[in-house]
Amino acid sequence: MSKKTKSYIFHITIPSIQKFISDSRKIADLWAGSLMISYLMKELLKYVKKDYEAKPIYPVLQNDITVANITNVAIFLIEDKNKAEEVKIKLEQKFINLLENLAHFSINSFFQEKLEENSDIYDNNEIENYLYLAKYQIENTLKLFVEYEWLEYDKQINKNYKEVLENLADIINYRKKSQLPTKDYIENYKLIEKPNWKRWNSWEEFYENNLKKEIIEKKDKRKEIENLEYLQGVYRCSSCGEHTIIGATLEDWRGNKIWTSLWKNNPKMFNRGERLCGVCLTKRYFRKYMQEVEKVKDEDLGFPSTSEIGATLFKKSIIEIVKKEKLTLDNKFLKNLSKLKDLGNIKGNYVKKLNSDLDKINNEDKVNLIKGILNTDGKWFIEDVLKNPNDYEEAGLSKEEAKQRLYILKDVISYLEEYKKNNTDLENFKFKPSEYYAIIMIDGDSIGEKLSLINEEKEHENFSKTISKLSEKFKKIVERYYGALIYSGGDDVLALIPTEKALDCAYRIQGVFSRYLRYKFPDIHKKSQFSMSGALIYAYHKLPLSYVLNEVRKCEKKSKDEGKNRICLKYIKRSLSSAEVVLEWKDISKFKQLPVSKQFIYQIREFKNIFKFKDEYENLNNLKPFYKSGKSLKEIEEKIKDMQKNLILSFLTRKTIDNISSEDYFELIGSVDIFRKIFISDESKYIKVYDFEKIENLLLVKREMPNG
Repeated sequence: MSKKTKSYIFHITIPSIQKFISDSRKIADLWAGSLMISYLMKELLKYVKKDYEAKPIYPVLQNDITVANITNVAIFLIEDKNKAEEVKIKLEQKFINLLENLAHFSINSFFQEKLEENSDIYDNNEIENYLYLAKYQIENTLKLFVEYEWLEYDKQINKNYKEVLENLADIINYRKKSQLPTKDYIENYKLIEKPNWKRWNSWEEFYENNLKKEIIEKKDKRKEIENLEYLQGVYRCSSCGEHTIIGATLEDWRGNKIWTSLWKNNPKMFNRGERLCGVCLTKRYFRKYMQEVEKVKDEDLGFPSTSEIGATLFKKSIIEIVKKEKLTLDNKFLKNLSKLKDLGNIKGNYVKKLNSDLDKINNEDKVNLIKGILNTDGKWFIEDVLKNPNDYEEAGLSKEEAKQRLYILKDVISYLEEYKKNNTDLENFKFKPSEYYAIIMIDGDSIGEKLSLINEEKEHENFSKTISKLSEKFKKIVERYYGALIYSGGDDVLALIPTEKALDCAYRIQGVFSRYLRYKFPDIHKKSQFSMSGALIYAYHKLPLSYVLNEVRKCEKKSKDEGKNRICLKYIKRSLSSAEVVLEWKDISKFKQLPVSKQFIYQIREFKNIFKFKDEYENLNNLKPFYKSGKSLKEIEEKIKDMQKNLILSFLTRKTIDNISSEDYFELIGSVDIFRKIFISDESKYIKVYDFEKIENLLLVKREMPNG
């Protein structure tokens, strides 16, 4: 920083966004929540840059508003000494205006939805009440904190750039911890002012001296109770559970008048049983907002469902055949495809990499056919979905129509399966959609520690530009692996990937991150190495999204808790059975080559159960299979050791792979010293249960991985 630097440094943040983003029942809501935060931050930064000539330090302002690619924290400089407080006030007001615009758009869109012909129309006064309720809900969910401090760089002044940033961060953190929700109103079917506390000292006093008396007097005329709104509750949002729903009334506290109609008339927008608050409606309508207000093309905003991710490589395989084989439109395979397309048009909600594959087909009729397949959600190519009335009735299919579609689908799958048998050189060819998808969450390790090593404004700005470039790189990597990016801030990534490509994608992301930052900032790397930790979960496509998100966050935390520079791999089956293992990134190549034996897994499980005793003298009856009556404890221990050793060694010699030695195998387990003691040396007495569990989980995860 030059000696002449004199400016205000601003720190702004939208706190507590994780819950806002992850309170999602649909993957589209998760994507919309992430994009909305990015959009709000970009709008704020564009505003201060245009009106106050702000100089952004972190993050770099990116023009692409279709991607969540900047963080919820920003730092910038304002040189005009007289404008600082004005900037703070204007920013806070700008933020409120943005939220109100979003709420206004979502409520108007909601009440323009097609309802049943016999449904009563909500009057303007009711809609106005819902608008106030939605604004109140979103303004109490999303906050903006703005803090600033004068920065004058001078050798005689004992306050430098780094110290000022730390001061501002401390103030912001204090405000985060001490913020309280606005309690001027009660959320009900509408916003209700709290009782006049000047007259009543407490809610109990209000109830005892006013409401209770009224209830008793009008017990047979409940609707005449003047303060009934304080007594009558309404449904809470089925997505976030935090706020009351939009569409309820004093008489219809479930909101059935509008919600049951929406389930029937717009099943693509609203799932049966859903009732949403103003916050979750704003997320649900955010895509439409970006189309109509920001004029973004619909195809640039599409995001695939979990089922669609599972079917992505299946659709890619179809494109490969149509591109490679000279099939005419009267070919049975193409005729069958034409009968499967355009069911519940998803309008571009598929992986964008498929568009580049589609560009290689020259025949316009075939292109239109494939576009119809791409615009049909992946779940309609899954056999179990077409057997379930709750699923196929959602698309308006009768039992017979679903049965016919299933028959055609099986014919298509048989054709693809036969094609794969006759073309063994095909890579990632999927003749059947997967019922599983992968979600990856990866985060830079100790980024705050790295930033604390930056002392100058210019260096901070360079770091910000580098992170911005990484964000762009990660987007390209995810797309290259046929994935869909939810967000990428440059030091963190959340994405959905087909299961077959997920591990390679995650490995590539962390490799690019560590190598690129190590090259750009070698001095920082020497003091605090650049690395990433994360989670990769293979999940059944119909599992509740909130559950999977919670699991992936726990797995990411576990990877950091076990030493960082690691990834936690986990699968979650339809039955919710699961297994997980944490590996260092350097061991991924060994893990991919690891042989899997079902028999060995069962043997490990039996051993694990046998040795579940707290100390060496507990439950000696468990040892009976290993000794004859009259043997000493020492001889029993020796027998057990031999069995343990032989179990592992027999597995390694029975099913070996090139470049996988017993030493590599032990190291991959992550407990080489313990395993040497247990299986190789003569010093061990008892195996520890958690070691067997780690082996079992490692092999279970490997077995359940695609191509595992």
